[in-house]
Amino acid sequence: MNTITKKDLKFIFKMKYYFLDTNVILDLVANREPFVKDAELLFKLAEEKKVRLYCSAISFNNILLYQLKSFQSSNSTRT
Repeated sequence: MNTITKKDLKFIFKMKYYFLDTNVILDLVANREPFVKDAELLFKLAEEKKVRLYCSAISFNNILLYQLKSFQSSNSTRT
C-alpha cells in the first residue's frame, strides 16, 4: 500500500485543478483558431504535471459527434 508523504501533499495542494468545457478540448482537437494556442498551452502544462485537467464524461460523446459531423460535411462538399 502506498503512503502519502508530506512532500506528496505539498505537491497535491500546490497543483491547480481545472474542469474543462467541451469547447476547450474541441479547440485543440479541431485546431480552432484563435483558441487553439490557449488550449495547447493548457494541455502542455498538464503534460508537464503543472496542472491537472478534468472533463465530463459526456464531453467525449460531444467531441466525437462534432468530429463526425465535420467529417461528413467535408465529404459531402467533395462530391
